[in-house]
Amino acid sequence: LFRDTGSSGEIITPRRVLEKQLGYADMYLDYATLFPPIPGSLGTKGGCFNVIRTHLFKFIHRYLEENPDIRSSLGDNGVQTIKEARDMIFEIRKRYNHLSDDELALRTSSKDQSSWYRRHRKPGRDTRAVQSSSKPVSITRQLTVEERKEEAKQRIQKLREARLNKSEVDV
Repeated sequence: LFRDTGSSGEIITPRRVLEKQLGYADMYLDYATLFPPIPGSLGTKGGCFNVIRTHLFKFIHRYLEENPDIRSSLGDNGVQTIKEARDMIFEIRKRYNHLSDDELALRTSSKDQSSWYRRHRKPGRDTRAVQSSSKPVSITRQLTVEERKEEAKQRIQKLREARLNKSEVDV
């Protein structure tokens, strides 16, 4: 999916990525129809369609970024059934089918950085910010595992201290 060539060596074009992503979404909806998510699996608000919604966001993220009306509909509970989700996939397909391969290649959805998966957004660059003073500073190198562990330990310690300070104020 994220490579320039497929398993048989063919070039993966933006059109092929579109077909694959929408195909994955359609296939997922087929499975969700046969094996619906367990009610309450994501809490009592939103019901089990939230499970389907989160997966759809990941499958078609790159196309939702270019179609904010469809993204809002999916995110703001405008799409609440599998049938409505299928209609949404059909609408995305309809919006892109008229584009030539060259036009499709120029769209932001065809860029590698349009992935929902953070590791694929900006290769060789960690997008997290470090607080060195009052302004965040971007890191241009990948943090090592040990540096990330240390960063997490520091955040946990700060949260513990904040919780302790809050409980002392409440007493």
